[in-house]
Amino acid sequence: AVSGVFNRYGNGGAVLEEIWNGLGSAPTVRIKTFLTPDESCALGRIEEALWHLGQIYPIGAPEVRWLEEEEWADAWKAGYKTLKIGRRIVIRPSWLEHQPGADELVVELDPGMAFGTGLHPSTQLAVLGTEAMVRAGDRVLDVGTGSGILAILAAKLGASSVIGLDIDPLAVDVAKQNIERNGVQGQVKV
Repeated sequence: AVSGVFNRYGNGGAVLEEIWNGLGSAPTVRIKTFLTPDESCALGRIEEALWHLGQIYPIGAPEVRWLEEEEWADAWKAGYKTLKIGRRIVIRPSWLEHQPGADELVVELDPGMAFGTGLHPSTQLAVLGTEAMVRAGDRVLDVGTGSGILAILAAKLGASSVIGLDIDPLAVDVAKQNIERNGVQGQVKV
């Protein structure tokens, strides 16, 4: 529910960060979003929505931290790590190194402020579904492409033609960069 609020009001949606407290314990989940200084209205709406959610289920009080522009540019990267999803799909942030295994299919991603990092459970389920269903020669439509993660994956799984659609101009730019980064611009159009 908190992710839903952040996806609605935050720039680029929600970033989920799991903090493991020790063997056998459940992780603490921290959810972040980023706002520009002129978005005080969005901050007020987020705080109000979190208050209402807190009446239903206990959640921690929100923390607001102001970042300088240079710090903000890299702060969102801190929670990301290379992530294996399913049997052989690896989502690798472009700024991290990863030595792929023989069977691994690697999607290199720099999500910027677009949705689709691989960390959100909905994206992970979509990755699993894409891995299970896309076959060589398929034509794929990715509606709400965000970072382009699913469009790129479909192309790497052998889809002959992929179209990614998004209404967010920032997401379109980010997806185009990621498509080029992964060398699938011949198969994927945004």
